[in-house]
Amino acid sequence: MSAAQLAHSSSDGALDNRRYLQITKIEPPNFVKVWDDHGTCFKPFDCTVWSPVPPEEFFILGDVMERGQHGQPRHTTTIGVRDPNPGMIPPLTMPPVDYKKMWDSRGTGCKHGQLTMWWPIPPPGYVACGIVITQSINTKPNDEGRDNIACILEAAAAKACAQPEDDNKYLWATLKNPFRTFGLLVFNTNPYHQYRSIWGIKPSSDDGISCGTFFVTDIDPTREQREGLWCVANPWRNNPKGRSLEQSGYRYKSFVPPRRQVDCRWFIDGESYFSTVADALESAESEIFISGWCVSPELYLRRKQPVQLGDRLDMILKKMAKKGVSVFVLLWWDTEMTVGGTVNSHHAMMALEALHPNVRVIRHPGGRGKVYWTHHQKFVVIDQQEAFVGGIDLCFGRFDNGKHSLVDTCHMNPRFPGKDYYQPTEVDFTDLENPFNDLVDRTKVPRMPWHDIHAYVNRDAARDLALNFIQRWNHHLRKKLQSGDRMYRDYPRLSPAVSPFPVNEAFQNGTCDVQVLRSIGPWSLGLPEHATEQSIHNCYLDLIASAQHFIYIENQYFISNVNGVAEALFQRVCKAIDNNEVFRVIVLIPITPCGSWETKSIRCVMKWQYETISRGGGSLLERIQMSYPHVRVDDYVGFFSLRNAALLNEELVGDQIYIHSKLMIVDDRVALIGTANINDRSMCGNRDSEIAIVVRDTEFVESRMNGKFFLAAKFAQTLRMSLFMEHLGLKQGQESRVLDPVHESVYRQLWFATAVENQRIFTSLFRTIPRDTFLTIQEVHNMEQMLANMSYDERMQDKQNHLKLFSGLRGHLVAYPLHFLENEVLDAG
Repeated sequence: MSAAQLAHSSSDGALDNRRYLQITKIEPPNFVKVWDDHGTCFKPFDCTVWSPVPPEEFFILGDVMERGQHGQPRHTTTIGVRDPNPGMIPPLTMPPVDYKKMWDSRGTGCKHGQLTMWWPIPPPGYVACGIVITQSINTKPNDEGRDNIACILEAAAAKACAQPEDDNKYLWATLKNPFRTFGLLVFNTNPYHQYRSIWGIKPSSDDGISCGTFFVTDIDPTREQREGLWCVANPWRNNPKGRSLEQSGYRYKSFVPPRRQVDCRWFIDGESYFSTVADALESAESEIFISGWCVSPELYLRRKQPVQLGDRLDMILKKMAKKGVSVFVLLWWDTEMTVGGTVNSHHAMMALEALHPNVRVIRHPGGRGKVYWTHHQKFVVIDQQEAFVGGIDLCFGRFDNGKHSLVDTCHMNPRFPGKDYYQPTEVDFTDLENPFNDLVDRTKVPRMPWHDIHAYVNRDAARDLALNFIQRWNHHLRKKLQSGDRMYRDYPRLSPAVSPFPVNEAFQNGTCDVQVLRSIGPWSLGLPEHATEQSIHNCYLDLIASAQHFIYIENQYFISNVNGVAEALFQRVCKAIDNNEVFRVIVLIPITPCGSWETKSIRCVMKWQYETISRGGGSLLERIQMSYPHVRVDDYVGFFSLRNAALLNEELVGDQIYIHSKLMIVDDRVALIGTANINDRSMCGNRDSEIAIVVRDTEFVESRMNGKFFLAAKFAQTLRMSLFMEHLGLKQGQESRVLDPVHESVYRQLWFATAVENQRIFTSLFRTIPRDTFLTIQEVHNMEQMLANMSYDERMQDKQNHLKLFSGLRGHLVAYPLHFLENEVLDAG
């Protein structure tokens, strides 16, 4: 940061929010004196540093230094920057294109040496980091100097900013003694001790470098003088020639660093999330960002009886748009080929844009090219200050709570109106233009319950989610304009917020460290192939490898072909067995993928999943058993699912509770929540676009781990325990029963025993559901035929027996059917 930039920045960090800026020459209207050396040893000539006053929407890059205390420089001697432009992300660091002489000491009091200060001229879109000092008056820094004093991408500098945590250090100081020959960088210098000094920020660790300087006459700068300075993560920590963006120093190679003091909250199932996001939408003052795989404008977010029209998503957005709030929505442009038109983003776009001119929608990718991947990110940002992210789309079929009801026969005030009464084994979404027409007969057919996880974050974590939205919006908009689509010609480009965060009781600092992660690449953001980001995958692998006690996973899929999740689990379990550790891996996935398992495409997905879990010779469970024949594998790894049953017009009905979560909790210390499935589509980065957060709470609570005292992180532990309570059917006040997730009394005697007993009851109640004893499709059909041939008396007796069994169910947890259709060729045809 130059003196001029420092002069125009403030302690609220306004400068920190400028990203992706292109250099443009400007004519400054005036100049402000930043500093002059009157009264120092620089005699007989004084040196003055001037800062150009930028026109509106500009800020200054660089400064002007000249002899003389009063004369102002000409207007043409400076440059500025403007126009935020995310576009394609360039490399993180670049050497300067040239150097500009800022000031030299010829003719001053430095009699025994001549000194020149050079300022690197950054390439477009970059900001110079530091200065170079040479002894020669005319000689510019050589190539070696250019290699070592990189210019940093403005986006990276802005996003990585942090107040210096340690003392400042000397960069260079003037003194009466002779200067020695040296070429100094802002991050490699020796201290001197007299007269005017140039100071830089001392980074808190080797992970950071100093970015910025300031000038003081006294030896030690005051705390007030340190305000407004900042450090950036060291992009070339292990590579002095610089690193590209995908090799940045941020953890997990994410596009942003971890953020501290974030208020983070979790939501289990859609009901609590929907009502909270409705309140947040209504609190918006300037802008709303919504990104979704599927969005249903007519979705009721609040469902208190009687239901109010104003509680619908579209009505809330319309109300806020009329108040002047700008609403921006990103939708995946679904294709008939990929999902049979069940998402119907065209209807969503038309319905939303008809609400008000302040509501703008972009669907992507579209066009003539075939893209087989999806935009799978699901998040909402309010005023770039608060955000919601996780697995829950703002669409039909997602509203639910811990009861996971199967029935809703009230036609006057249904809790699941119209298309929200969702049963994909019968029929998937169609006719979404008529959202309140039922798809199935709710007097005969149960709905499929939906289990999911979402989260809330604020402050810098919310701004990181906003930055991801802005990058995508501007990329998609540019693509539309390049294609000649006139519909989008009046759509604005978006810019990151620069305003400070509010200070009030409703918007306080939290206790969580939160980092935003994503899968994104060439088609989804215009990145070069080598810059594809897969930080979610990197985080999964790191958390699994570093787990000490247990790993708890809820996910829609468990497929590991290219991605290394299954391999990482295998390695961690092998380590636990070799070291005789108590270590648990608990995985919850749907019993079958969404839809009818008799559909060929569904069975094909089942094949890939089973070959990851338990079949084909190279699966996770098989490899563990082959490596350790004496070990009981389910002491270390268990796969589970969720089911429910209910009476519908005196008939017993049941279905799986569809697990749509994308969650991993490790050791009750860290939680990973997002949109990414455990499959190659979500993890590879250049396929489906995904978003996630990894949360580490700094507030700890006393707990137990395998019978011993343990400090758990509050966020992760309360989420894990609440999920255990829901799945096991425990009531408030029984939390102590699930405090220790790895102890034999919890894992084996409670969790495992409940799953096995519930599975036994469900397979007795519903005899044709997936189970381990059905090894072929023909065996399922044989059971169906047997039930069809039962006499009336046999059916009545069966019904009475079922009602007794039904009362024995506890919660929703069941064992996953590892051997279902084991003798079938699942991808046949």
